[in-house]
Amino acid sequence: MGNPRGGLDEQIEQLLQCKPLVEPELKALCEKAKEILMEESNVQ
Repeated sequence: MGNPRGGLDEQIEQLLQCKPLVEPELKALCEKAKEILMEESNVQ
């Protein structure tokens, strides 16, 4: 996969258009958010 975010931008765009994500997409989005937040030094 060339995009390291794996469709993250597309999922965010879909949510901004008030279009719901299917459950597996939502779970993957939450997991990715957790990964990103774990890497941030200013998040405890």
